[in-house]
Amino acid sequence: MSGIAEYRRRVQARHRPVVAVATAPEVDACLARSGLTLVDALRPWSDVRGISFSVRLNPESGYPHVLSEFGVRFHDGRECARVPGHVVDAHAAAALEPWSAADAPGLARALAGVPSEVPSLIAHARGERWGEEAGGTRDAAAAAAAAAAEPTRVAAKTFAAPWLDAYHARFDRAMQFADHEAVDHPVGIVYAVMANVPGEDPAEAYRRLAQDPSSFPPCLLDTQLADPDVPTHCVLVHDASSPSAMSDDDLDVLRQKTQTAIGASGGTFVLPVNGAREPVCGRADAWSVHLETRLGGSRDGEPVVEPVTSGFAARGAYLSDEDIERHRVFVAELVNSSLLPSMDRRAKALNAVIIANRKGLKNQLKSFWGRSTGQIAKPEGDGGYARDCIESQMRRAADLSMALRDYEGAAGLYRLLAADYKADKAWRRLGAAQESLGHALAMTQTMRRWSAEGPPHREARREAESALESAAGCHARAAATGTEPRTSQPATNAPLSGSINPADRARWATKAGLSHAAFLAACGAHRECASPLMRASAEDSQNHARAALLLEGAAHAYLRAEVPMPRKAAIHMVLAGHRFNQAQLRAYAVRCYASALTVYAHEGAPLGRLAASWSRLGVDGKVLNDDRDGVRSGDRGDTSANAGWSRAKEHLHFALGRQVAHAGEMTGAGRYFRELLTCAERQPAATQATYLKEYLFVCQRAMETAEGVPAGDCNGKMDGKTGDEKMAKPNPPAPLVDAGDVHVRFNDQRVDLGFGGDARAAPTPVVSEPACAAWPRSRWNALEEDGLIPPELRAVGGPTWLDRPREKGGVQRNVCVLGEPIGVDVRVRNPLKVEVSVTNARLVCELEESEGESGGTDGGSAASTPAINVALSPKETKTVRLVCVPSTPGKMRIVGVAWTLARVDDGYAAFDVRAPRTRRAAQTQEWVRDVPREKRLAFTVVDAMPKIVVAVHGVPRRCPRGASVRCALRVSNESATGGPVARRVRVRLPGGGVCVPADEDAFGELLNGGGWSASTTPSLSANGSFADLAKLTLEPSKPGGPPRRRADVPIASSPASLDGLVYAPAAWEKIEPGESMDIDFWLHPTGACGPLDLPFVVSFEPPAPAPPLLKYRAVRLAAGTDVVPSVECSVTAHPHSGDPAGRVLKVSLVHSDVAGSNPGASASSFAMTRVSLVRAAEGSRLRLTPLGHPVDKPRIAAPGRGWDTILAMQTDDDADAGRETPGSIPVAAALDFGVGDAPQSPAPRPPHVRLHRAMTPLDLAAAAPPFSESLLGVDAIVEWLEILPPDASDDRSPTVGACHVRNVAGALARDPARVKALGSKAFDPQGGGSPGAATGSTRPQPDWDVRWTLTGPAAVTLPEEPGRSAEIPVTLRAHNPSPEPVRLTFQSTCGDGAGAGDGGWKRVTIEPAVAPPTPPTVAGSPAPPPPSPPPIPRYPIRTMPPGRAWLWTGAVKKSVIVRSGETVDVALRAEAFARGVFVMKDYTLAWTAAEGGGDGDAKIAHPQQACNAPFVVEVR
Repeated sequence: MSGIAEYRRRVQARHRPVVAVATAPEVDACLARSGLTLVDALRPWSDVRGISFSVRLNPESGYPHVLSEFGVRFHDGRECARVPGHVVDAHAAAALEPWSAADAPGLARALAGVPSEVPSLIAHARGERWGEEAGGTRDAAAAAAAAAAEPTRVAAKTFAAPWLDAYHARFDRAMQFADHEAVDHPVGIVYAVMANVPGEDPAEAYRRLAQDPSSFPPCLLDTQLADPDVPTHCVLVHDASSPSAMSDDDLDVLRQKTQTAIGASGGTFVLPVNGAREPVCGRADAWSVHLETRLGGSRDGEPVVEPVTSGFAARGAYLSDEDIERHRVFVAELVNSSLLPSMDRRAKALNAVIIANRKGLKNQLKSFWGRSTGQIAKPEGDGGYARDCIESQMRRAADLSMALRDYEGAAGLYRLLAADYKADKAWRRLGAAQESLGHALAMTQTMRRWSAEGPPHREARREAESALESAAGCHARAAATGTEPRTSQPATNAPLSGSINPADRARWATKAGLSHAAFLAACGAHRECASPLMRASAEDSQNHARAALLLEGAAHAYLRAEVPMPRKAAIHMVLAGHRFNQAQLRAYAVRCYASALTVYAHEGAPLGRLAASWSRLGVDGKVLNDDRDGVRSGDRGDTSANAGWSRAKEHLHFALGRQVAHAGEMTGAGRYFRELLTCAERQPAATQATYLKEYLFVCQRAMETAEGVPAGDCNGKMDGKTGDEKMAKPNPPAPLVDAGDVHVRFNDQRVDLGFGGDARAAPTPVVSEPACAAWPRSRWNALEEDGLIPPELRAVGGPTWLDRPREKGGVQRNVCVLGEPIGVDVRVRNPLKVEVSVTNARLVCELEESEGESGGTDGGSAASTPAINVALSPKETKTVRLVCVPSTPGKMRIVGVAWTLARVDDGYAAFDVRAPRTRRAAQTQEWVRDVPREKRLAFTVVDAMPKIVVAVHGVPRRCPRGASVRCALRVSNESATGGPVARRVRVRLPGGGVCVPADEDAFGELLNGGGWSASTTPSLSANGSFADLAKLTLEPSKPGGPPRRRADVPIASSPASLDGLVYAPAAWEKIEPGESMDIDFWLHPTGACGPLDLPFVVSFEPPAPAPPLLKYRAVRLAAGTDVVPSVECSVTAHPHSGDPAGRVLKVSLVHSDVAGSNPGASASSFAMTRVSLVRAAEGSRLRLTPLGHPVDKPRIAAPGRGWDTILAMQTDDDADAGRETPGSIPVAAALDFGVGDAPQSPAPRPPHVRLHRAMTPLDLAAAAPPFSESLLGVDAIVEWLEILPPDASDDRSPTVGACHVRNVAGALARDPARVKALGSKAFDPQGGGSPGAATGSTRPQPDWDVRWTLTGPAAVTLPEEPGRSAEIPVTLRAHNPSPEPVRLTFQSTCGDGAGAGDGGWKRVTIEPAVAPPTPPTVAGSPAPPPPSPPPIPRYPIRTMPPGRAWLWTGAVKKSVIVRSGETVDVALRAEAFARGVFVMKDYTLAWTAAEGGGDGDAKIAHPQQACNAPFVVEVR
């Protein structure tokens, strides 16, 4: 049956006429044997078919219509009355009982019936999968609700929820018999008395019953609307089982006699009962679904449903088939012979009065102006209408027309009546009239028109929809004039007064809203159906349960819309759940909250797109309306990605958790509180703390009620459960474990001590280690291959066996040793803003008995798994190291991690390591993961082996840059077996000069020479760089393999991790189990500030027999320190004015005052204690002479300040060399300085010269100077002492250190004039004297320029004799610093280009004289004399005009050969002719290569470039 057809059937049933039945007590007692009353016995046969009755109520209307079927409603006369409001609410609320169980099973059933996916939720609301609720409890509940619904059992649903349909039916029944409408006024009264009671006249019994006021229908006593002139009928009930039973003839005589005596207007009938001698079995029960619920009586304000029978075998058990047939015939006779003629007659009479009243100009004008045309005056409102006024008559006529199915006539009367009520502001009566008008209009349209598609369908229902919508609005406007007393019904069952209170107004508005919503739902307008339900729920004084049902109905309407609107449905579900909760209906609240949570927790396709797909699918599955997008604004996107929806999820989880916990289901409540904490990330800390407290409380309660071991008491086991069972239980909301990213630390060939060694010592669970601890295995392998591990061991069982071709689909396993710990670094995160405590965190291991078959998970048989406790701060992410120790040889797997939150809730996460799928499985050929070695969790456990533990002591957490700290390397034999630890023990120290043995004899033989300074390293130039070193070759990585380039070696984080020092300490091979040995080394960091990695590696060969996979073992120790600023030192070389081969050094010591880098170091001062000059090879001795301050004056660099010291460096073969030890770098010179009263360091004086050699990044033997006297390759070591501030702590001690400056005399600090004079030319002996730019070298070129000085007397005396000159002897001392001999040429320039006044000889030419011009002759004047003859030209001569005071004389051009490193003296002579102070200049000095050099390649220098320029001589 279609929706509109079902709706029309319900409207028709609602407007059936009512027949009131009043029975004598004897009649009720007679039918009690069959469990019935007379009303119950007649109600199944109230539908009469096969009749033909013509109805034409209005003579002016068209053709009459013929009724072929008709139905009536039988009610007990006492029930024909309006009941109090609280009775209405209680009767309607009884419909919710089948689904209102609030205990744990009831809530479980409610939750089981809620779909978990949005598509299922939509289909569930549309009834496509209705009835699939868990446990099969839905059918029984629906049957019970339908049995209680009235007027008839409804098979089809109006709304999606069956409880709302049941509530609507019961609510509509309780709201009947209103005093402002005549729909429920009886059209006939039946008085039933016994026919065969001995000694009692039926006529007299009829009179007593009819005159009893309690037997008369109370609604007919209404003085405003009721018409008491209704036909009465007498029914003589004959008990066939009584001894006084009568024959049919006697009964007919008795019937006629009684009719004559009483004169019943409707006639007298005989009704037999109890015709069956024995109870009838096997007959269908036709009465149970039609039983009447008693609402008319009340006790203490509560509704009373009086039991009509008791102790019966079955409904109708003593009614024979003949009795049942006589009952059906009686109802048909009653309808045909009495009710229909009476109703037709009354309706025609009322229509005649109405037509007459409406005719005439006077009445039409009154109607136009909105005034009543009745003869009885009345005030405005609902209480002023008399029984005989035209409005009351119109109402009765319209209701009779609806009962007689004259819907067109009824609609016309309702329209006229609505206009009058609106003019009188009778809102309650107007609302009832509009509702009836909507029903009439719905019945006037044909079924085909109502079910049409498109706009015509909407146009057809527009008027009916408008009328129904107006009805709800009119009821809402009804004035509240009083309150509703609990016992407002008079004892005489008189009708209630015309006043209305807010609660009653809300009920009438709800009734109209439900009627409107039912009509829209029947038409398929589900989206519009939600509006009247929401308006009704928002009425003032609305009942919580009723408001919740209306909101839930609106939510279902949005889901049943053409384009479903799940988000709007969800918000209405939340509101409904809130109102259900206030009404103490927890099962309904939980169901609504769970339905809303399904929407808000949706993940996947956008809800708008998902909803639009419903409108495009037809019945046959074809897509409809392809041009419509169907995605509304606000329905786009995934709700899980929107932060706003998380608040809704929080509310729902919290509400569901509270409701389920209240029912005692703590496990289910914990699940909701867990999800609450998951989606409450944006809540403040206080709110999250409350949620966490609630969660832990319900978990604690659940744990107390459950069987088994209390939470947290596991001792490293899995509580007897497998991994799959653990995963079935949801984990606590915190912490979040990243089970796909782990890092495994274990010992196979490489004994990794980075995680603290033995796990049973319970180290701190938080990982805090230097960066080298996280190096990849390839970088550590590169360190081990540099002479540490013999090639024959690396080829067999070494790192290459792990690098062989990957096994095809095999299980990737690591090899570990029995009894040695395995550490797994796991990242855990606290998503909450409050601190959480994680207890009993441990690994879960399995022992695999065979390939592909795993044994039990008993931690005692596979491995011991110590548990740790971790405290996570708000929003903190920690890397926790969990440890297991294998206890059984074989194959073991680490399957997951288990923990307990706050000692209450257990959690488990199975490891699923993320890795690329680059391998093929052996059998299935599927792509499987290729897990790196450091992430593999499957192990092959071999028997116990020897083990050594290496530790570093004395490495400070912070070390000043350049400090020298004495540390110790301790090795311990922790083997369980007896005897020495191993053989062929080797140790590798970090390179780059960072770590240097304090006693090389203790470390044993140096196997690789340290890499940086090995004698086998190819030679580099004195200015070699790290880039040049990277080009050198290393030994082959495998025997017989190609040599490796240094570029192939992985780049480390610091020079200390490059080529280190590999030693073979023989004493370590003799360490017995339980013993240990210390070897000291110097830590001297001179690189950049910041973290400094110190990787140590020790390798050894276990004693035979060793496992095949473990031929050797390498112990890796990751240490480090943080290098902080101290002082910066620079040395600048300047020319020596008195010695061209010497230098003047400016040593600058500046405090590294870096704000915030190291507060303790920045507060200290540093004093210079010594300056040492060292050579790379044997050479001439040097002498350091302080210039300025004496050596005992402290040179202190305070914070933010510096100190410059000026020293003269000269060659001196007689100076003390100051060697430290044989074989060390020669010390060319050293100078100590005082430190005043500063306390000395308690540490021994470091061997800074040895440290300097170790940190030199080139081969010192290959960097020999070009000659023994050369200053190239001279390095400076500036030692310092830390001076602690006065407020330093007592545990701090001053440190000592040194700064290293290389090739301090390699390049001079040139003045601008020298740079301008020399230009871009630079002498390059390797290139034949060509400019250095042509060599392509990007390194700074050394200063190969010849240096010279001029020496001579400071003053000479000029003789007194005229014409005499003074001789000035001058010596030119020149030094050749280049590695090749040069030709040096001195040439005077005194006579070149000298101008006037500069002195010297020059050639002049005397030109002939020119005669002056002759002046003009003037008349009368004497003639001028003749001109003189021109002078005779003369031959030019050389003259030396006065002005030149001195000249270079003698050999003014000299050339000498100066060998490499040689200093030569050239004797020169000058003559002075006048007294004064003269600068000896006017010469050039040129040099070129001694062999093959031309004048074009020569470099020319000028006097101002001399080391002691200017050279001044005074002539007295």
